[in-house]
Amino acid sequence: MILNSYLALLTDVLGKIKKKLHSHIVRESLLTGVVQVARAFVALLLTAFLSRHLSQEVFGQYQLILSYLGVATIFNLPGMSTALQRAILNDADAFINKSLSISLATSVAGALGLFVVGQVINSYNAELGFALTVTAILLPIGGLDKFDTILLGRQRFIASRVIALGNGLLQMALIGCTAWLTKDLQCILVAFFVSRILSVLIGWLFARKLRHSRSADPAFMKELITQGWKLSLLGVLGQCLNYVDQIIIGSLDPSALALFHIGGLLPRRIREQLKGILVVPICCWATESAASNIRKIKDNAINLFLIGIALVVGLYFVLPYCIPMLFSEKYTEAIWIGQWLSLILVLNPFTVVVWSYDQYQSNGMHYAKQITFVRVFTLGLQFVVIPIYHLEGAVACMLARETVSFALAVWLLRHYLNSTTSKIN
Repeated sequence: MILNSYLALLTDVLGKIKKKLHSHIVRESLLTGVVQVARAFVALLLTAFLSRHLSQEVFGQYQLILSYLGVATIFNLPGMSTALQRAILNDADAFINKSLSISLATSVAGALGLFVVGQVINSYNAELGFALTVTAILLPIGGLDKFDTILLGRQRFIASRVIALGNGLLQMALIGCTAWLTKDLQCILVAFFVSRILSVLIGWLFARKLRHSRSADPAFMKELITQGWKLSLLGVLGQCLNYVDQIIIGSLDPSALALFHIGGLLPRRIREQLKGILVVPICCWATESAASNIRKIKDNAINLFLIGIALVVGLYFVLPYCIPMLFSEKYTEAIWIGQWLSLILVLNPFTVVVWSYDQYQSNGMHYAKQITFVRVFTLGLQFVVIPIYHLEGAVACMLARETVSFALAVWLLRHYLNSTTSKIN
């Protein structure tokens, strides 16, 4: 009897799994996830190679320049990508050229400004002047880096990740070989520049085939431009928030930045891959009614938490072996950083899904208010805590940021559930 009960339970579970695999969203998510993991693995290999073949100081200087570039991408108007995705979902392809022209113009303007500032500062602080000059040269490429938004908007999720994987392999080959042959920071940055140009060209080679020639409502176009500018301006704080901790640490000690980067690498990569996988249900649910979309978020919230908890437990036991093996024994001190930062994986997926709902089903104003509060709060905390507590302070700030974001997302979910219920009644 007991054996029969177990067999019946197993048959029922297998039947449910088979049924779910027939679902378009589940199937696309799994396939996208496989390619996404491969892309993350390639990026991880590149970081491991650089960390082993470069000194901590040179590796930290490289990451510091990438952090400056990360902040400078505010001139690429990242909010235009969100507006562009909304345009693609509504077949307003006329917005593609408009968003590209605006983003490229601001990128070039920002690059010119940074270049001038870099040249002026160079006589007083050669390292900072060099970093700003390199950032200015790299910046305009990001103004054209919007091809992936078109692929995702057309629901070519697997193609999007395959192209990203190919570009990752290209970057690993160029930068890795350059680092191995020269171990020189300037040569590595040249390789990074070339890889970025080639990646954008390859991406647009595929994305341009998905464009339609449909005309768009002028009022809707104007609304998209306004949304893109608003989200980009709001993103200024976000870009600073993503990199200011690394800039503060790197300015104090490039070797400490190397430790911080390696320690948080796996949690950050996994969070990025989760976001890439979550794009599938987010975009598919966004084509449904607001009431149906918010119900699906509520019904799947527990699954998001369970996935995060499993990842945290796994990382806690894997990192003590993984970090020394991948990045060498000189990064053993980074293990505790990764273990603590893995906690963000429990809260972040839920927050991403709820905030995406507000952007795609509404005008994104709730998201804008909440993210602004989180960023102002965290930036203030970083400037006070990190100079005093260094690495421990940076980790505490990241955990505080995710906790506050999660609490606000819970409130927003309840708000929309109540509003949609009221409309139905």
